[in-house]
Amino acid sequence: MEYKNPCTTVDVIVIQSNQFLFVKRNTDPFKDMWALPGGYINYGEETLEEAAIRELKEETGINVDLNDLYFFKHYSSPDRDPRGHHITHVFFTYLKDICELKADQQEIKEVKFIPLHEIPDLAFDHKKIIIEYLNKHFKLSI
Repeated sequence: MEYKNPCTTVDVIVIQSNQFLFVKRNTDPFKDMWALPGGYINYGEETLEEAAIRELKEETGINVDLNDLYFFKHYSSPDRDPRGHHITHVFFTYLKDICELKADQQEIKEVKFIPLHEIPDLAFDHKKIIIEYLNKHFKLSI
């Protein structure tokens, strides 16, 4: 019997001054939609935490330390990504200092902080992730 394994990804919730960081995707699926920064794990090369730090840096220009990255939750619904079964491991971090945002032009069109009351529809299940994060950590919902 052949076993198929789901893909493993990471996503990062970044908060600064009550705003959330999002990236506008430049590739399908969900091209031109806002999403959390994140991506695939480099197989055999990095931990989940290292992948989250790398993806955040690649997609946004933001560099966070491992000590400032916290695990939130796993999301594993088989239909959360139209490319197939992907399990994402969501982390969060709080930025204290203003930093220069820099989009990876190949994958990302734009990077910006968006206030909670202006969060648009998001790619994948990222709106659900934000709602659950807010509910757990702040007893808020959008």
